[in-house]
Amino acid sequence: MGFSLVEMLVALVFTSILMAGMANVFRSSMGVFVSSSETISSGRRNRMAMDLLFDDLNLASTLPSTLFSYPGVDATNPPFRITPNQAYAGTDVPTAQAYTDLLDFYYDDLLPYDATVGTTLLNTSQQVSAGSELGANASFTINLRDANQASAAATLFSTYGLSVLFRSSGYAYTLATATQSGSSLSATLSTTSNFTGTGAATGATFTTGAPIGTGVVLIRPGRYVRYSIRTTALDPSAPSALTPCLFRDEVTYGNVSSSATPFATPDDSVVVAENVTGFSVLLSVDGGKNWTGGKKVDGSLDTSLTTWASLTGAAVTPASGTLNWYFQSGTVPVPKPYRDALTANTTSTPFWFREFPVLVRLDVTTRTLTKRTEYTKVAATADYKTKTQSLILVPRHSGLAYQPVSY
Repeated sequence: MGFSLVEMLVALVFTSILMAGMANVFRSSMGVFVSSSETISSGRRNRMAMDLLFDDLNLASTLPSTLFSYPGVDATNPPFRITPNQAYAGTDVPTAQAYTDLLDFYYDDLLPYDATVGTTLLNTSQQVSAGSELGANASFTINLRDANQASAAATLFSTYGLSVLFRSSGYAYTLATATQSGSSLSATLSTTSNFTGTGAATGATFTTGAPIGTGVVLIRPGRYVRYSIRTTALDPSAPSALTPCLFRDEVTYGNVSSSATPFATPDDSVVVAENVTGFSVLLSVDGGKNWTGGKKVDGSLDTSLTTWASLTGAAVTPASGTLNWYFQSGTVPVPKPYRDALTANTTSTPFWFREFPVLVRLDVTTRTLTKRTEYTKVAATADYKTKTQSLILVPRHSGLAYQPVSY
C-alpha cells in the first residue's frame, strides 16, 4: 500500500521544517562550542603570561654579583621602571584599550651549573694582590659537571659575559676569559677585581686560600628585561594582518645603560602570548593602601602620565600621589630613621625596591582569536571577547636591605 502524492508532499514539508530546526540547533551548538573554546584558549594564554611574569618579577633585584654593594646603574635606565600609557598602533581595539605600559627591570642570573675550583688559589703574590684579594690577572680552572655544561658556560661567556662567586668568601668577580677544555673552563679575572660594585669592599679575602673543590657559582650579570605589547604578523599567509602580542625583550645592561632606547635592538625577543590587548603595572609602597600607575585600580586611565618621572615625582619636593611622595610622607610602613638614612626616593636610592617591600599589581587583558556575534549584545554585531586577569605580589627580593641600620 503506497503513499499518495499529497501525503508525500506533506511529509516532505514537515521533514524540511524539522531539518531546518535541527540545522539551527546544530549551528547554535557549534557557535557555543567555538566561543567556549576561544574563551578557554584566551584564558590559557592569559595564565601562561601571568606565570612567566610571576617568575621573572621574583628575580627582579636579585644581585648575587654584588653581595656587599649595589651595582653601578645609569640614571637613563633605572633598574626598575614603568613607562605608562604608551600607545601602540595597528590593532582594532577600542580607544580605551589602546594604551599599554612598559615594564623594565634588572637582575643577575644564578646559573644552574655544578662548579668548583680546579686550581688551588693560595694566598701568594702570584695570585693575590696586596690586600689579600685576588689579583686582576689571577688565573684558575673551573670544573663543571660535564662537557655539556662547560660548553654552555663558554657560550654564555662569549655572548653575554660571566661572573663567578666564590662560596668561601661571598665575593663575585668578572671573568676576563673563559675557555672550555673538556669539562672545565680555563679562566682569568677581569682588570676590575670586584664586579662593578661601589663601596669599601673591592675584592675577596683569601687568608687561607681557596683549595681545590671550593664551590663557585657562575652568574650571568646585568640582565635587563622589558615586557611590552607590540603588533606582529603571525600568519605567513596574511602578512598585513597584525596581532597584538605581549613581548619579552632582553638586553645586557652594561651595553645599553646610557642608551635612550635600550631595547631598540634586543639580544633576545620572544612572544609571551598573542592577542594581548592590555598590559598595565601598578605599584604600592604602603601595603596596598594607595597605588601608583598610569591605570587606576578602577580601570580608568590617566593619559597625562607617560613617563617614569611622572610616576615617581620630584626627589626633593614630593608631589601628591607619586612614589616619592609616599616615601617621604611617612605612609611607607618602614621605620622613619631607615627612610631618612636612605633619603627614601627613587633617584638617590636607585635600588629602592630592594630596600622597601613593594606590592606590584599586573593586569593582563587577552582577547579571543576572532570576532563573533555571540560576544556582544548588539544584534548582528561581531566583536571580540576579552578577559582580564590580575596578579599581585611582592617580588621575592623586595624589602631585603643590604645593610642593617642602627636606630
